[in-house]
Parts: sequence; structure tokens; C-alpha cells
Amino acid sequence: MFGKTIFALFVIAAASAAVISCGCGESGIGDSGISADGNAATAYQDGTNAKSNVIKISGKAQNAGIGIDGVKVSAGTLKTTTGNNGYFALNVPVSSNSKRVAVFFEKDGYSSNVKVIYSVKAGKAYSIKVNMKSADVYKKINPAVSNTVSLNDNGNNLIAQVKIPAYSLIDPSGQPVTGSVNIGLTYGDPTKQDGKNIFPGDYMSVESAGSDIETPIESIVFADITIKDENGKRIYWIDHANPCSITLRLPESLQKAFNTGDSIAWWSLNENTGVWLREDAAPLTSSADDARVIDVGGIKYAQADVMHFSSWNCDQTYTRAYFKVRVLDEKGKPVQDCIVRADGVSYEAVTTAVTDTEGYAEIFVKGSDSAVTETAKLFAEIAHAKFYYDITHFSEGEVEENELNTPPMQKTAVLSNIIRVPEMGQINVTVLDMDLKPVSGVDVYSTADQVVTTDEKGKASFNGPENIAVQIFIPRSDISVNETTVTNAGVPENVTLLYVPPYDEE
Repeated sequence: MFGKTIFALFVIAAASAAVISCGCGESGIGDSGISADGNAATAYQDGTNAKSNVIKISGKAQNAGIGIDGVKVSAGTLKTTTGNNGYFALNVPVSSNSKRVAVFFEKDGYSSNVKVIYSVKAGKAYSIKVNMKSADVYKKINPAVSNTVSLNDNGNNLIAQVKIPAYSLIDPSGQPVTGSVNIGLTYGDPTKQDGKNIFPGDYMSVESAGSDIETPIESIVFADITIKDENGKRIYWIDHANPCSITLRLPESLQKAFNTGDSIAWWSLNENTGVWLREDAAPLTSSADDARVIDVGGIKYAQADVMHFSSWNCDQTYTRAYFKVRVLDEKGKPVQDCIVRADGVSYEAVTTAVTDTEGYAEIFVKGSDSAVTETAKLFAEIAHAKFYYDITHFSEGEVEENELNTPPMQKTAVLSNIIRVPEMGQINVTVLDMDLKPVSGVDVYSTADQVVTTDEKGKASFNGPENIAVQIFIPRSDISVNETTVTNAGVPENVTLLYVPPYDEE
């Protein structure tokens, strides 16, 4: 029996190999990952350009599922931009001691984001899907006068606000910024899925710059604030004598959890690592302070002063507990290098682990105590599709909603069931040019963590998960992205595609 043949224009299929491997989704005031010249610092260990020392990162930047073109993508000093459909690819050198790589995304008028890839292995491919949204407020301001940039709800109640004193914005040399600037303000409510989708980084924190002791955090409220000058260069710095202030409304579900006068730990995002750094929310005082909870018209807000611009976050740390779970395919085969995530239900955080050679992953969650039972959902991720752990007994948690009760703090629960994922099938690719001649040496990508290169006959083969749609693309080709699905793991899919070189190769 022959598999289905798809003839499409410009794009090429790719999927995961026999062992499933899924992507994430992973200094001056260099506390924030910013070097003195205003650029992101290097995000990975030193390596060479040898193929064996490189990981291939690809993916899509999107807003409500629609690709965003022209997004600047960087991993350390390596940079690219997304094509018309939001897709990109980036080859990143890594060394033997590289544990993870952070990828930064930004575009004027949108919230920025950072995605982290875990347990990186040289020679492997990783796929990222990153969510960005149009800035809630995007406007031009004059930094020579005082500015108040506000976001209000339909009832004209304040949601978020940034106050910028006159002449407080400075360049790297410490001089006041001249000329108009553009500010983008995006408010994030992590208790809602839309907010959780755009949360940058990986819910990990450090208490001080340079510390390698990371602590998990749960988000309460966050915001992305980006300012650029007339030439499109980011402005990070604020005159230390004139800090700016940020006010963020606490989510509706958390309004009663805090009282006026309470404090909440205040953090800025290191764009280089995706890790949050604890900051002083009142830098002009002699002591280190957290964000203050204030009341405005019966609504509670967190308020803090800042000395630089980035993403900012009100968070609280928590004590870990652990789940150990196994991932098997439909034939009972262990799945190695598969992403497993725990999505907090009673708390606002997502954590990630990767399966070992036997398909096991140990993932940390917020631990329960005698007073509060925390809950989370657990799933494996392949080609950005989610496969949830199935709760079959009330002793593990809520059966109907598949919400696991987390173990007591610092304890590990070995789960009795498994996470089942699809079997892999084969996809055969033939790449032809516009004259229908084979094209060799073309790298083609998929959302199933795989890159393949065509041979002298324009052919390549790879695996794809059964019954899961896989997006296939050549980055920066200005083309329609194609999609293919292995409908039967025992029957190969044959894909023939026409190729037009990416526009930066012409």
C-alpha cells in the first residue's frame, strides 16, 4: 500500500527522529542580562561552529495563532528575524556543559518574550512556539517632560501605569535621551490563559546577580515595558536620582489574598537566561524593599520604582515537591528526550522536565502542606500537542479535570499511570526546484523537533507522530507554511515540494 503524496509550493516537511525530542514549548545592570552597550549578553557556553557542537533551533512567533513577521530572534550574539509567516531558524553553538539555551524575541509594538530550551544536546533540533501580543499601550512620548502612560479597563479603572519623570531616561553614557521615544506597555495576568501564554522566562529566579542558586516562583502579576529611541535602539537606563514607577493591578482572583500595606517580591527578567532577578522596589531608600500593595478606589495594586526597563514581575517563591512519571508510545516503547510539563492549577507557574532513556521524567511542582493541597496538570508535549496524564483514582486528585494533588513539600510521588504518546511513522520528502529538478543540501524544518537535509536526489526521510499535524517550513522563504499528518504509522507519507530559496540567500 502506498502513502499519500502531497504536492505543494515552496515548503518541505520535517519531523522527529525515532527517539522523540521536543522543544520547549525551551553585565552593567547585567543583572538583567543587558551589557553596557544595550545589547543582550551571550546566552550559551562557548562552542565552535562544528555541526556536532551546534543545536538547531526553529519555530514560530505568533499572536493568537497568527505568525508575526519581522520579529527579532536572538540567542546571545546570534540573531535572525522571522519570515512572513512568523517562522525562523537559528543554529546555536553549545559546549558539553551547556544545560539550557534562552531565546529572546522582540518586535516594535509587541510584548517581548523569552523561551528556554532544556537539557540541550549538541547535534539535536528543538522547536519553539512563542506567543507575543500587541502591546496594550504603544505611543510616542517626549522624555524631556514628565509622562504618565496608563492602561485602563472599560470602566476607566486603572490596570497598569508607568510614570516617567522628565529627563529620567538616559543613554549608556549617562546622558539624558533626546528626541521622542516609543514606549510599549503590556500587562500580564498569569491567572488567565492569555496571560500565562505570554509569560516570559521559565518561572525560575535568583536572589542576586551572579548567583547560581535558582528558586522556583509563582507569578502574581507581570508587565513588559519596552522603550526605543527614534532609531529603534532600546533604552534600558534610568537616572538613579529619578526612578520611574510602575503600578500593576492585582488579578481579580488575588484581590482578597493581599491587604493594603502588604509587600510582594519584585523581579526583573534577565533576557539572556530567562531567569528572574530579585530587585529593590524602592531604590532610593537605604534598605532593600519589595513592591508595595496599595488601594485605589477599592482595587488593590502592586507599586514599585525601577532603575531600568524590561519585563517586571510580582512573584513569590515556593518549596518544591516532585512527580516521577513515565512516557511510553502506543506500543509501550519508552520515549526519550520528550518534554514533560507541569502546569499549576492552584498556583501560577509552569515547570519542565525531559525524559531519560527509559522514558522517565522527574518534574518539580509546588509542594502541598497540611493547610493547603496544591494542584497541577501534567502532560507530555510532542509537536506542540499535549498528552495529559490520566488520573484514574481519586487518591491522586480530581479525576474529571485530571488535576493532580501535589506531594508534600520536598517529597516525591511516583505516579502509578503513564503518559501515552503517539507512535512514530515515516515521512519521505522529495524537494524539487521550479524546473522540477532535485535540490540537494536544503535544510528543512518541522514543529516536531527535527531538521533534515536533502541528498543529491533531493530526498530525505524522517519520523513524524501519528495523527498529529506537523507544520513544515523553510525559514525566511516568504511562503505559505505547509502541514502534514502521518495517518498510519505503518504507511509512509510521501511529500513532494517545490523550493524557492529564502530571500536572504538571493
